[in-house]
Amino acid sequence: MSCNATQGFVDDPDDGTKCHFCGPGKFADKSESLCGICPRGRFSVGGVNDCIDCSEGKVTGGDGATSCAFCSPGEVPVNGVCQACLVSTAAAYEALNCVTCDGPGEYADEEGLSNCKIALPGTRPKADFSGLENCNKGTYSSEGVVCLECDGDCEFTDQVGATYCKEAPPGRFSAVDRRGTLPCAANTYSEGGSDICLPCEDGGHPLAGAVSCHQCGPGEFFNATNSTCIDCPLGTYSSTGAKNIGDCFQCDESKNEFSEGGARAAYCSVVEAGYELNEEKTEQIMCPNATFSNGDGCKPCDGPGQFSLAGSSYCR
Repeated sequence: MSCNATQGFVDDPDDGTKCHFCGPGKFADKSESLCGICPRGRFSVGGVNDCIDCSEGKVTGGDGATSCAFCSPGEVPVNGVCQACLVSTAAAYEALNCVTCDGPGEYADEEGLSNCKIALPGTRPKADFSGLENCNKGTYSSEGVVCLECDGDCEFTDQVGATYCKEAPPGRFSAVDRRGTLPCAANTYSEGGSDICLPCEDGGHPLAGAVSCHQCGPGEFFNATNSTCIDCPLGTYSSTGAKNIGDCFQCDESKNEFSEGGARAAYCSVVEAGYELNEEKTEQIMCPNATFSNGDGCKPCDGPGQFSLAGSSYCR
């Protein structure tokens, strides 16, 4: 008998009087008088003499398929089989190709992703979009797209993965590489939020890292050891307050100068005529009778018949 192959029948190999039905996943191969298996990429619901090609984007799970289906999210059809998207790429459901995750902030750090991941603030995608990397010190990322330099006035970041730039605190200023801060040098200060430290005016003398100037008065100098103002030594002076003891200037004894009152002198005084310095050189005292002075010490009136009253600048 002749079996109808167009309806999926073939001759029964064991009984020539009967027909054999080719069911789902098979087709009637009349040339071989047997049921053929649908190859990968084709399917059959049975009762046909040829398998049907899968529509674009669909695949079968193997040979003998009864239907076609789209690949799972993160996979695409390649030569009739589903393959996972590689790192740096992704594919949505029903996609025909994997797409590179190269949009703003996008990356894919594993295979088979259905969507690109988005970088977190403080990071950025790697150059090949295969993962993330933290922003380096001195840079930041508020949106996870790119790491920007902290180049504003007094800005810095001292840690990796920063989401914003910090401002230099009081007493410090931003380092050139913007990766931290440095203390203001001695005799300078900063109230914060600045790239520079301001110099102290005369009389202001702080230690390093100061937020303000410590004001020493006239006749004083700044002692860095205990951060206090100390009197200039005897025989020296400071008109505005000295930054250190070396800025307490020496009175010139050759010009009969002395620091009146001893230490803490704001200026040098000149010994008046008819006077001389006391032993401590802290004040002038009047020359006694029978002596005279031009400010350089009392001398006796030792000429014949000479005399003088106390405080005289010459002998009579």
